[in-house]
Amino acid sequence: MTWIELGTILSTVMVAFTFITKAIQLITAIHQLILRIDQLTTQVEQHAERINRLEQGGCYYVAG
Repeated sequence: MTWIELGTILSTVMVAFTFITKAIQLITAIHQLILRIDQLTTQVEQHAERINRLEQGGCYYVAG
């Protein structure tokens, strides 16, 4: 095997490693986004429950 062939193989491995690393970063970012959406959904549900309790008690929730 020549040095050029070894260099080509090494270059290919490095590109593949970079691609895999970027793919993992993307998956991690998507996972974090999903977790944040879940947190916001939970907060919205909690606020809706509070509003419902206030309305049932004769009070009205005023945002702001």
